[in-house]
Amino acid sequence: MKLSGFVVLALAAFAGVVAFGGSGGTPARPAAAAGTPAPDGILAKGHINRVVVIVMENRTFDNIFGGDFDVKGHPSPYPEADSSVPSSIASHMTTADFKPDGGEDNWHNWWECLAQGHFSSQTWLKVSQNAGPCTQYPNVSKTAAPFKYLSPKLRTTYWAIAGHYELGDSFFAMSSTDSFPAHQYIVVGQSRTDQTKTHPAETVAGQPTYAGTSSYARGCVDLGQNVDIAFPKLDAATGWATLVDRNVGGECWNDATFGDYLSVAHVDWQHFSMQNAPANAFNGFINVNGPNHWYKHAFPLSGTNVLKVAAAGGLPQFSWIKPPCFPASDHPNIGNHGPAWVETVIDEIGSNQEQWDHAAIFVVWDDWGGFYDHRTPPPQRAWDRLGPGLRTPFLIVSPYVVQGNVAHGVADYGSILRFVEQLYNVPSMGRIDAHSPDLVGFFNFDQTPRPFVPITTEPTWAPAAGCQGNNKLARD
Repeated sequence: MKLSGFVVLALAAFAGVVAFGGSGGTPARPAAAAGTPAPDGILAKGHINRVVVIVMENRTFDNIFGGDFDVKGHPSPYPEADSSVPSSIASHMTTADFKPDGGEDNWHNWWECLAQGHFSSQTWLKVSQNAGPCTQYPNVSKTAAPFKYLSPKLRTTYWAIAGHYELGDSFFAMSSTDSFPAHQYIVVGQSRTDQTKTHPAETVAGQPTYAGTSSYARGCVDLGQNVDIAFPKLDAATGWATLVDRNVGGECWNDATFGDYLSVAHVDWQHFSMQNAPANAFNGFINVNGPNHWYKHAFPLSGTNVLKVAAAGGLPQFSWIKPPCFPASDHPNIGNHGPAWVETVIDEIGSNQEQWDHAAIFVVWDDWGGFYDHRTPPPQRAWDRLGPGLRTPFLIVSPYVVQGNVAHGVADYGSILRFVEQLYNVPSMGRIDAHSPDLVGFFNFDQTPRPFVPITTEPTWAPAAGCQGNNKLARD
């Protein structure tokens, strides 16, 4: 398999511009209208040369930063943010650590929007396609797992990061799904199969598995194997995900990834991840695993190695950093080590002054995880119909953010891709990056760069303790 002809031509043409001394970018986007602030990605030129995206798992904004003053013992809302849970819901909220409901994960597939959390009952609120995903909150059991605040003791790290640096309170998940589509958006900017002569392009709404099992398919690793692959396809007529079985010998796609675009623009990049699906989304792309040999960029490195690279100032111009194991991911049911992992990564990056002085670190969560949030997402996208999803936390760490600022600008993960494209003159993929709002007003490049302030709420993360936990009943 190879890249589609259109993508090859587009990337080749762009490479030619770079080779002959051109600007290395797509034609300039239209200039902002008079009085309209310039995007942060444009203003970052000359200030930022390290962009890091730390990807965590399965939380809404209200779960970590929401609160109320209605019920004794509940956490307070985060100051200055849209973080107050309505009284009608607050009376039904409870607090929990990262293992809610006795260690069970929440149901949060596309067709289980605002899922209820008990594995035994498997009941959920189905929201019609016409109403849009995740836009209605009543009629769910008030004892269901979605109605949870993260325990205040486990919020300390994330609140400290927000207090030292910046919190965004209007950042929405890319999709109303589980993790597989979310990680596709992260590395490819969409969750669609590439079109072939046999099959049209289709929206993939969940994790492909081996047909008749719950075992995850291995992407391009399965190529040439006589195996049936089942993947949840979003039905165009009903809007519900339906399982499609194919004897394709591996669900392996040839879409150009964001890494492809970065490489052609001569931007150095790395995808730090554990091997497990779905976090290592590059497993599903032939151009990373095949003859282009770009897998070196996506090869998973242990947490210890990532931390050594960061401390030595060796991070490339763009990095995805995903947890080295599920117990360090904030995923429900598995472990409470996520905050320590995030704190340690940030502290190691900041410990190298040259690296810190030009860094922009974004901490995001891949999806909603089946938890409640009181904000209704923006209107459903016509171009892929999987999102936007519920609001998720968004932390911005940089010497160019105003300490303790709460940014209210609406954004999503595509906004980060746009920021990187603008900063490094990378061509647009024409996917979520072309549709998402710019990051505007999240940075202040007029201020004197702030010195790094370490986060010291947790013990330093270490593999021996930080990767111990229970992997049962994980639903991504």
